Amino acid sequence: MGYEIELKYRVGETEADWPITAVESLGGVLGPPTSHVDRYYNHPCRDFAVSGEAFRMRCEGGLNHLTYKGPKLGGTAKTREEFEIGFASDPASSNAMPLMLERLGFIPIAEVRKTRRQAQLRLDSRTFQIALDRVEGLGAFVEVETFADLPDDLAEAQRAVGDLAARLGLKPEHLEPRSYLRMVLQRTAGQPAVHPPPQRDRS
Repeated sequence: MGYEIELKYRVGETEADWPITAVESLGGVLGPPTSHVDRYYNHPCRDFAVSGEAFRMRCEGGLNHLTYKGPKLGGTAKTREEFEIGFASDPASSNAMPLMLERLGFIPIAEVRKTRRQAQLRLDSRTFQIALDRVEGLGAFVEVETFADLPDDLAEAQRAVGDLAARLGLKPEHLEPRSYLRMVLQRTAGQPAVHPPPQRDRS
């Protein structure tokens, strides 16, 4: 339980485009690639697309989690309340959980598959997660995130995530505000996968 604070950036597909050297220079050690399969569900009694919430089951390298994310809060980085609960990692549980959710009325809406390399950093008494993602059908991304236990810490956590992204050489013009789920849904609907740049107000 807590608040997830995250910035996501679109990067090139080659290793030279990834901030690996910058991560290592700050003391981060990238783990091996792991496979993620995220199955997203809608609520039987309210529309998460309207409320801004998200609920998923993740299978990650043999580990299973259920994750709820609340509506986005204000600020300079994507900030949401998050609850994550692990459950049995055997194949039978991986197969049974989606069936149970559907029996309870949850509606499967999309699946996101990606390969992730992740590093953890400890800077200025705060822990960060750096994720290098290749997402099936979408491309390559870098996520920079931290967590806050209390609402009073959100502004400082947002500032810290932005500062770390700059230290990693990630450019504001490559910022991707959409979730992987939204990008997958938009791609399925025939909308462009690349988020258009903001238009300058000419009024």
